[in-house]
Amino acid sequence: MKKTLLTIFCAMTALFGMAQTEVDYTEQYVVTVNGTTDAPKDGEQTIVNNSDGTVNFVLHNLNVEVMGQSLSVEKVTLKNLTATVGTDGLVSFKGEDKFTIPADKLNSTLQMAVSMGMANFTDIPVTIDGKFNAEKLYAQMDIKLTKPAMTINVEIGTDNFPKPAVTKIYTERLLVTINGETSEPQMTDLTVVDNGDGTINFVLRNFFLGAGEETMPVGNIAIENIPVTEGKDGLKYFSYNDNLAIQPGDDESVEWVGPMFGPIPLNLNGKMNDEKLYVTIDIDLEAFGQTVHVELGTDDFVTPEPVGTVYTEQLLVTVNGESNEPQEASITVYDNGDGTINFVLKNFFLGAGEDTMPVGNIFVENIPVEEGTDGLQHFAYDGTIVIQPGDIEGVEWYGPMLGPIPVVLKGKMNDEKLYVIIDINLEAFGQIVNVQLGTDDFPMPVIKNFTEPYYVTVMHEQSSVRTANIEIVENDDATINFTIKDLVLEGGELTIPVGDLTLHYLQTEEGADGMTHFSGERSISIPADKLPADSQELQAAAMMGAFNDIPTTITGKYNDNKLYADINAEKAVFGYTVTLRVQIGVEKGDVNCDSKVDIADAVSVLNAMAGETVAGVADVNGDKHVDIADFVSVLNMMAGQ
Repeated sequence: MKKTLLTIFCAMTALFGMAQTEVDYTEQYVVTVNGTTDAPKDGEQTIVNNSDGTVNFVLHNLNVEVMGQSLSVEKVTLKNLTATVGTDGLVSFKGEDKFTIPADKLNSTLQMAVSMGMANFTDIPVTIDGKFNAEKLYAQMDIKLTKPAMTINVEIGTDNFPKPAVTKIYTERLLVTINGETSEPQMTDLTVVDNGDGTINFVLRNFFLGAGEETMPVGNIAIENIPVTEGKDGLKYFSYNDNLAIQPGDDESVEWVGPMFGPIPLNLNGKMNDEKLYVTIDIDLEAFGQTVHVELGTDDFVTPEPVGTVYTEQLLVTVNGESNEPQEASITVYDNGDGTINFVLKNFFLGAGEDTMPVGNIFVENIPVEEGTDGLQHFAYDGTIVIQPGDIEGVEWYGPMLGPIPVVLKGKMNDEKLYVIIDINLEAFGQIVNVQLGTDDFPMPVIKNFTEPYYVTVMHEQSSVRTANIEIVENDDATINFTIKDLVLEGGELTIPVGDLTLHYLQTEEGADGMTHFSGERSISIPADKLPADSQELQAAAMMGAFNDIPTTITGKYNDNKLYADINAEKAVFGYTVTLRVQIGVEKGDVNCDSKVDIADAVSVLNAMAGETVAGVADVNGDKHVDIADFVSVLNMMAGQ
């Protein structure tokens, strides 16, 4: 913590200077009122550095239109805003405050509106979020007026700070070929400086030609401001083809011959990621009778897995109830791995032909996703977004000019197909836009519902019979999702209403008995709020994780009319092994669960009496004991009594 505070203090000191407490900026600002954006205006801003690590922000001469009147605010001052220094060298600040516009700063019309209770310019709440360095400022300010009801967004500056230079040293194999003869490979260090502006500096230090007694010390190959492009394979590519003067190496005692050559033709091509670099350099020393080829690293990059699923679906746009002809569009969905997705519709246009309006990229982040009973992933978003510029150069994209706009997005998808409805509220511009992507014709899974009795056995103690509704969803990959609804676990005096328990993607196969058999191993958890609140022991056990990730197996079978299932769970809790069994669809007397009552069930009762099997449903007469009376009950059922 002390080191962190010292770092921040040093950064702030370096930024402002010990004697300097204020920095003035002249950034343009853009005002958006209730969704309507004005043209950019010239502005002045001040950042005041406080001794406690906070900052004050002052916006000078803010001009907005209120109630059809021009309102000029001399100063909007926000005090004691939280400030932190980022790894990018920028100071980020944020906070909220209030300001008041004095009555004498209002024109007569606005003064009258205040006196009539139609306007109020006292204690106006403001929030701000921004960042700055010694040369540049960027901030987003939101001002909320209650009378009249207005939302004023002020965007100050542009968020295009130059990135700081980052130096990275690669250690790669060096292979030199002179006039077709290749020397032994050796390891060498190479320096790459990312200038933060789409270019790099490349340095190969202390380069030698040859080996042993025939070694010739060449010097440093240093090339500045090489443009870099991002490849589809995730690698950064760069190249240089021009004359270059080789510089002396770092050891002053060595007579470096490279600078004696003067400018020489050099062709460099390379690619890199954060871990690896591959470069080829061709040096034309034809005047000296040599052609030099240098290879640095090896071209064995691992191609990254593609990120995002790209769907190609029909796009149908409806504006104020009128629809255009459907067209094909590509949509990318990124799985964030945390139960959310990012949704991207690029280069969106409204209308067609000469009436086409280029809108831009619709990008929505961190949308929660839920697995539906239909086997599809469902997602929804209701909020505001800022449309981003499209990717086609030379197009004037209008979406970003709209500022934050209300959007309602709902969709569902599987691995092959996507269906999305997007409602965009452009009411301020007299337009309601509806976008439909894809068609809602997903192949529906087969869902079977059963109502079956079930028994619960905890530590060999069996509950009374209960009835449950069970849902089976047949997926298209020979698996099922199995849900027992409103499950209640009983053991002795303990009753736990678990609720719905779902086991996904259980493997299935068709049995010789004409039934579909299924099985699987999963982990289940019982939420603490399902446990009796008055049981301190159970609540304490829940806090220790006793009811989390319980190993569970399930086997079963079903047809159109009948379902059997056997769920077994076992977990060591505080030195004891707790066993749980749920038997579903078992009728009285069908002790071995083979769908019929016969002599095999009577034998199963005898085995349970001998302790060779778990008692379970062997308690045929329900008296909480497995004894000869249960054996007789099975015989009576066989005889139809």
